[in-house]
Amino acid sequence: MVFLLFLSLYPLVLTAGDNTVAINEIAWMGTENSSYDEWIELYNNTPAPISVDGWTLKNAGETISIGLKGIVPPYGFYLLERTDDNSVLDIKADLIYKGSLKNSGEKLELFDNSNNLADSVNCEEGWFSGDNKTKQTMERDSSGEEWHNSQEKYGSPKSKNSEGLSLTLPTIPEEREIIPQENGKKETAVYPSGIILNEMLPSPEGEDSKEEWIEIFNRNNFEVDLSGWKITDTVGKTTSYVFPGETKIKPEDFFVVYRPITKIILNNDEDGLQLLNPNEDTIDERSYGKAVLGQSYSLFGEKWGWGVPTPGEENKKFSEGENADKIAEKEVINRDLAAIGEQAQNSPKSFMPLLISSIIAVLAGITILLIKKLQQNKNLLQ
Repeated sequence: MVFLLFLSLYPLVLTAGDNTVAINEIAWMGTENSSYDEWIELYNNTPAPISVDGWTLKNAGETISIGLKGIVPPYGFYLLERTDDNSVLDIKADLIYKGSLKNSGEKLELFDNSNNLADSVNCEEGWFSGDNKTKQTMERDSSGEEWHNSQEKYGSPKSKNSEGLSLTLPTIPEEREIIPQENGKKETAVYPSGIILNEMLPSPEGEDSKEEWIEIFNRNNFEVDLSGWKITDTVGKTTSYVFPGETKIKPEDFFVVYRPITKIILNNDEDGLQLLNPNEDTIDERSYGKAVLGQSYSLFGEKWGWGVPTPGEENKKFSEGENADKIAEKEVINRDLAAIGEQAQNSPKSFMPLLISSIIAVLAGITILLIKKLQQNKNLLQ
């Protein structure tokens, strides 16, 4: 009796080997504010607290490997937030981790401190549920066997999962549905939506003719056949690129095409693109003004802006400091090159010595900027 009373006052802390902690909810899609706002939730389905000291949560390729620590309370939750504590606003993370969950799917495994497999979720062929467009998370149901979309946008971090809606993954029929048209018009096929323009690089730091590119993204959780789809530019002399047969884009994945293939010239002053399906329906379109050298025009959530070129990967913004450094560097180079041209025009006989001295000046300016940046990084590390 005394022993039972003691247990009631001091609950038992379970440790490795109990296999009672499970992966419960995954926000693999991030938020509208940032795709980096990912998080993972664990759940303790026992009446006793469980220590996860020495436990590890990792993906199949171990690009994510998180060493856990602390206690998961009885019938309670353990929240892991990516990079910082801002992935879930107003709820404190139990642990901050590094590493990105691929939108195309991951296999996650939870190991205890004896390296026994406590739980796993195999979504290598695509996430069982969750919606990147609506930002609904992937929740485990009460049986622990099935997964569904959260009822609420951004899910239910550190609280009971919603009842959810059972999810049946959409599939593309082997033969597209043909809709007959009246008045002798040509029959049209039905094509999936969710294919979008995602990023474009009009003014690379290298040769435009070789390094310009366009990226599209498949928001669907199924593979889409792009055969016959078309990208066309909209300003000046227009060019179209038609995707050849057997071109497919994986679920929630990127597809990049370069200018030597498409022959599409992205004008630096201004330009625009349209994405059309084989019915010639415009599925997406986007235009930009004056291009920024070395920056891509990218979709961040639902808004477009200039950012870090990331072909085939999630779009990324420059930090304020990074952008300022790049702009300052370009201003130094442009100013000195302009001076070269002006002085060469006024003194053509002394052009070669002037050119050499100006190049030295340009290199010196760049060196100063690099030294300044290295000093800033050193200060941050101190």
